[in-house]
Amino acid sequence: MKVTAKAPINIALIKYWGKQPSADIKPYNDSISLTLDALYTITTVETHPEGLFSYRLNDRLILGNDLTRIWYFLQTYFPKFKANPSLKITAKNHVPTAAGLASSASGFAALTLALARYYKMSETPEDLAKIAKQGSGSSARSFYGGYVSWKTDGTIAKIPGDTDTLCFVIVLVDANEKYLSSREAMKRTVATAHSYHTYVKESQKKALNMEKAIADNDFSTIGRLTETHARHMHETMSSAMPPIQYLTNESRKVLDVVAKMQDQGIKAYATMDAGSNVKILTKTNHLDDIQTFLHNHGYRDLILSKISNKGAEILE
Repeated sequence: MKVTAKAPINIALIKYWGKQPSADIKPYNDSISLTLDALYTITTVETHPEGLFSYRLNDRLILGNDLTRIWYFLQTYFPKFKANPSLKITAKNHVPTAAGLASSASGFAALTLALARYYKMSETPEDLAKIAKQGSGSSARSFYGGYVSWKTDGTIAKIPGDTDTLCFVIVLVDANEKYLSSREAMKRTVATAHSYHTYVKESQKKALNMEKAIADNDFSTIGRLTETHARHMHETMSSAMPPIQYLTNESRKVLDVVAKMQDQGIKAYATMDAGSNVKILTKTNHLDDIQTFLHNHGYRDLILSKISNKGAEILE
């Protein structure tokens, strides 16, 4: 038997940065994301012809701690695998891996869906999300398209909203693997950042304001909330001990360029996750102006993506 699944990445407008102390992974504050069309993971699960277990990512056989993590994930949440661990997994990230571009979200969402179909388990987004978020919290949002919320009670839901004219421009500052994993950075921030409590409180307010802005189709407010929340998250990380600094001098130069766009009336709003790359939320009618602006400032390594209205899906 062979199953192939595809899952898109999602970019959070209101970030999830910290897990409650619960076996059922729940964020400390509500998060809201958009699902992207151009960046995704495709994963194939099939019976291993030699009765072994193997996991290959981006044409590289995974060994060591990374393989142990996947093995533990399967052993814990897929009982049929535990009974017969003869499995061949082949995954391809159509997105830079571990570079702060949500490859773990799309990766675990695609893997979970493929395994659920392979083992004939429930494929409802809610049931899939409960499993996938054990590997990557953000993966829970990749089972829906468009605007998606992940609440502090653990529930995942699609938020009605107009996404037809929205898109992202991603400026690839550094496509290499980041120096500190999101998982470790999150733990350090929660445990040591003196401003973390304030961050959670303010994030919850911003999430409520974001939901209202989405309902009102108020793009300017959506953009401003997206940008201010990202900056707040990185400021909070910088107050951890030792400080976490994902943004580089080059990242900050891109943010300065985005500010210049805004001064000229271009609807462009920057957001940054756990990495140095900058994502610019905009509308399609501003896309040409943004690309020209970035090219004129020497930035040509760009990824453009519309918003996907579909989440994870079975391909075959």
